[in-house]
Amino acid sequence: MVFRPLGVGDPSLRPRMTTSHFALFFQGGFVVTGLAIWWWYERHTRVCPITGRKQFVFLTEQHVHRLAAVVRNGMLRSCQGRLLPRYDPRTIRVDCIARHVIRSNAGVPELTRTRWNVHVVDNEDVANAIVLPASSDFKLLARLK
Repeated sequence: MVFRPLGVGDPSLRPRMTTSHFALFFQGGFVVTGLAIWWWYERHTRVCPITGRKQFVFLTEQHVHRLAAVVRNGMLRSCQGRLLPRYDPRTIRVDCIARHVIRSNAGVPELTRTRWNVHVVDNEDVANAIVLPASSDFKLLARLK
């Protein structure tokens, strides 16, 4: 007796997949794919603490905080020589305004339990303010005028 790999030689000896095997294979694939999508969707939904409604969030809270830390570090590097010190009157004014806004929204626990850092940048060309989820608040000086 000579050993031959399966499927080589006589075609009648080859195992055949019938149409029902193909249908079962594809149905199983659809079920597994559907379960994976459902699991991913459930992992990315959260209940909004303010409205109580269920929301789909593409990025998890951990991802958002990681991205915000990267953006914050990039902003600090790009504004290296233009950051106003903490004791500058303009920084103190912006910090007081930010504290007032946080106190006014005391009903929102995410605002009150977060430690906020206010950075004021002396940049006359750009008028913008940035608030990052990692509790950093950048104000560009042109915005204050």
